[in-house]
Amino acid sequence: MKGASELDEIGSLQSALQQVLVGTDSRVAAQQLLNQLPANSFTLLRLQVCLKLGVPVQPVLEAQLSLLRDQARTRRELDRLYSTPKVTARLILWLPIAGAAFGQLLGLGPLSFLLFNPIGLLILLLGLALNLVGWRWSQAILRGTPSEPDLSNTQEYLLLADSLRAGLTLRACIDNLHASEVELSVGLLGLLKHQRNQGFPLIPVLESQVARLSESAKDHVRDQLEA
Repeated sequence: MKGASELDEIGSLQSALQQVLVGTDSRVAAQQLLNQLPANSFTLLRLQVCLKLGVPVQPVLEAQLSLLRDQARTRRELDRLYSTPKVTARLILWLPIAGAAFGQLLGLGPLSFLLFNPIGLLILLLGLALNLVGWRWSQAILRGTPSEPDLSNTQEYLLLADSLRAGLTLRACIDNLHASEVELSVGLLGLLKHQRNQGFPLIPVLESQVARLSESAKDHVRDQLEA
């Protein structure tokens, strides 16, 4: 469902950018786009902040479209990785049964031994129990493994970078983010404190941090799926 919603947002952003390219005012196109986005969408929040603060809208539309496309590519890659443990879990369940059936077709008679011999019946029940335990264990591992990266910790960096592009002071940007119910993390506050001491340009550092956090979240999911 989330993937489908993401594709809908990509289509809506593409449509808005096409309107801008044929002459529609970017703020008008963004305002129309707001009505097409789900209430919990980060794209919606990002555009609302930009429209409120007077941030140039077209670069934000392009950046958000690029971000969503990258997330869609990552999701497809992780879906492929996720399919391997799913197939393994199915094999754990069905391979012993298929082996016994194949042996019966070859005339080896494993089913006769398993079903009509007391020792065979005990082996069958023990095997089925172990097979069920193995399958449930595999399912528990799959349920506990994230199927997509958590990129929520990058959002505050993107919103702050967008706000700074409006020409506001850092204090005003932070106040506006608080007004939009965006709470800054300890990591971002530490970065801002370091920037005040060092005086380096903030927007490139924020963008670099977004890229670093995104890759770290993706690598975390990849490592768990490949483990």
